[in-house]
Amino acid sequence: MRRAGLLLACAGVTLGIASASVSASASASGSVASPTISARELVAAIEDRLALAVPVAAAKRVSGAAVDDPVRESQAAEAFVTLVGPDGVPESEARSFIQAQFEASKGVQRALLQQWAARPDTVPPGEPPNLVTQVRPAIDTATAKLAESYVQAREVAAADPAAWRSAIARQMRSPGGEWRWQRDSVRTALRPTLVLGRG
Repeated sequence: MRRAGLLLACAGVTLGIASASVSASASASGSVASPTISARELVAAIEDRLALAVPVAAAKRVSGAAVDDPVRESQAAEAFVTLVGPDGVPESEARSFIQAQFEASKGVQRALLQQWAARPDTVPPGEPPNLVTQVRPAIDTATAKLAESYVQAREVAAADPAAWRSAIARQMRSPGGEWRWQRDSVRTALRPTLVLGRG
């Protein structure tokens, strides 16, 4: 799994979520990307966001906070709906997709917490980054980038639904990740995209 997001959070870089419509960046090239390229870009954006589940789990291990955080999920879901809504994404579809991201992230957190409890020698050294001031702003930024990839993916799927489903199915058959829980989390995050382009 990618480490870029984790490194940003651990370095204390604070980044804010974008608030504008993402359509301009999604269509800046003036053409629709191929299904294979778009699927890979979407997976990369998903993996970047999932990488931040690592410092989240580390912070919660220390604080004892629950993995489930309905208040934070509600806030993040509203932000995602606001990001993709201007680009024509129905609210129900947006909520379904971001909920899958929450479930994928929680799967990573639970797997890590179980691993660290069973094998304390695998706990990341040092103090974890601050969940509120460091990790969550990085998650918001990763979510904004994911919104861009999702809007582009919808355009690609609408242009060629069969090719899109084939490209996503390939990604789901062989996702990256050393551990099974990593691969399963990517599959969970991707599952809602199988129906894109069906009208």
